[in-house]
Amino acid sequence: MQQTIAVIASADTKHAEMDFIKQVFEREGFRALTIDVSSRGGYSYEADIGADAIASAGGSSLQEVFSANDKAGTVAIMQAGATAVVKDLFDQGRIHGILGLGGLQNSTIASHSMRQLPIGFPKLILSTVACGSRPFDLLVGDKDITVMPSIVDIAGVNPLTRIVLGNAAAAIMGMVRNGGEQLDGSRFLLGATMMGVTNDGVVNAVRLVKQAGYDVVVFHTTGVGGRTMEQLITSGGIGAVMDLCLHEIVSQDVIGGGFSYGAPQRLTAAARMGIPMVVSPGGLDFVDYPLKDFQSNAIGDWTRRKYTLHNKEIAHIKLFSHEAEKAAEIAVERLNRHTGKVIAILPLAGLRSETRLGERLHDPQVDEAIFSVFRKGLKKEIPLVEIDAHFLDEDFSRAAADAMLSLLP
Repeated sequence: MQQTIAVIASADTKHAEMDFIKQVFEREGFRALTIDVSSRGGYSYEADIGADAIASAGGSSLQEVFSANDKAGTVAIMQAGATAVVKDLFDQGRIHGILGLGGLQNSTIASHSMRQLPIGFPKLILSTVACGSRPFDLLVGDKDITVMPSIVDIAGVNPLTRIVLGNAAAAIMGMVRNGGEQLDGSRFLLGATMMGVTNDGVVNAVRLVKQAGYDVVVFHTTGVGGRTMEQLITSGGIGAVMDLCLHEIVSQDVIGGGFSYGAPQRLTAAARMGIPMVVSPGGLDFVDYPLKDFQSNAIGDWTRRKYTLHNKEIAHIKLFSHEAEKAAEIAVERLNRHTGKVIAILPLAGLRSETRLGERLHDPQVDEAIFSVFRKGLKKEIPLVEIDAHFLDEDFSRAAADAMLSLLP
């Protein structure tokens, strides 16, 4: 069966590139399904799905889009329409991959269209904005969207864009031909959370759970990881969780910024879905923050804080006791919503690397502020296990794994 790849772009400015991509696909035995998301008229190009159909799917008409004096509004209409159309194409099994082309407007529309597609479905954006200091969240969100910088403006086919467009086409064809595997919804998956400073404690716990025969997916909790896990729990893709690294709560809900900002409502999906859960406040005692901003007093007088350098760009900063207490209160309140099986574990000797006696982030008073909130605030239906070990110790990993296994069938 011939495989079809959707090509999404504004044909008013990108028709030559769309035709070039189409020719490359056809030469290699693929079919291109072109989707035009133009928001202005005055051009002639017949896409497989025209801008009129996109505008209609977005709740408007092409005439209204072309005559509107509101670029943001017209982009929103075309974005909504493209998202609906791409979802229908996927649901009907008519596309096997998707490629977006263009600058900020085209990239944004393509990105939103792709974010509703499942992990594993081939997605690629060739973009002029995939460069410089722009954050990747703009284009990838919490999905596995591959982004390729165009190097030059996508403004016609020339010797350089021919190479870049050809490579983008080759990349998406390779994904479609050799990849495209998606999660088997019938397979039980267990989620776990960690980051570099909690690595050993989580990795060893995961190893023990895997040895018992379970599949475990580990999420890196620096903004996108926790958000992705929460969504997978909500969709039913994750059936149990060892949420051992709650660090994102600090950036999101206490400091209001930092490297790990971007994961709202952590812990709530498991509570809402009632899945088995083991939780520990790993990483709840610090915030990771751009060093330059930290030393510019972005979160107060930096000279009053304990910190260590993660690298030359990022500082890991120990919280003050009142900040740690607030983070713990948020975590406990969300855990108390859970009506299923939950076990909480406190490693009393430290919650991340560099927190042992004599190390830069050692501060028992801050840690105790967290532990005290768990002891006083956690509802009695949730067992609280206190272990005289460090988060990175084998004893903690074994306790976490044993607790998780005790909740599983």
